[in-house]
Amino acid sequence: MFSKNNILNFITITNFTYWNGSSNYYNLKISAYDGYNLSANTSVNFLVNTPLTEINSSIQPILLYNNNTAFGYGYINDTNNQNLNITWKWYKNDVLYTSGINNSNLNSNTNIIINSLNEDNLFVYDKFIFSFIAFDGYDSSNWINSTTNQVL
Repeated sequence: MFSKNNILNFITITNFTYWNGSSNYYNLKISAYDGYNLSANTSVNFLVNTPLTEINSSIQPILLYNNNTAFGYGYINDTNNQNLNITWKWYKNDVLYTSGINNSNLNSNTNIIINSLNEDNLFVYDKFIFSFIAFDGYDSSNWINSTTNQVL
């Protein structure tokens, strides 16, 4: 709605089309009517962002020995295939051990290594949790924690 000379008028939407279903892009054609004349159409293209889904965190290998490298994995599904900013944290014996940020261009449904700890960081009986949050430029996931993995 808009007002001209204190008269309330309505915008007539002449066409709303689904432009690209896989990427959630839309095309909206709008024309205004002031009660006398219909204006020329104006087209607007816009993206409707889909929040990140199906997010999982894990530490591999499952049987972690002190001479291994611990890999912090993340599974992220972003149907818009946007660049993702990933903030990650390693917890050692329930205390923050190290953290960082990765900027990546990930494909949808991707299980990736986000960060790793080499054998110099792994001591028998230490317990590790890998955690991360993903941001696609519009929406953030929740913090996702792996299960606890104890060094053998």
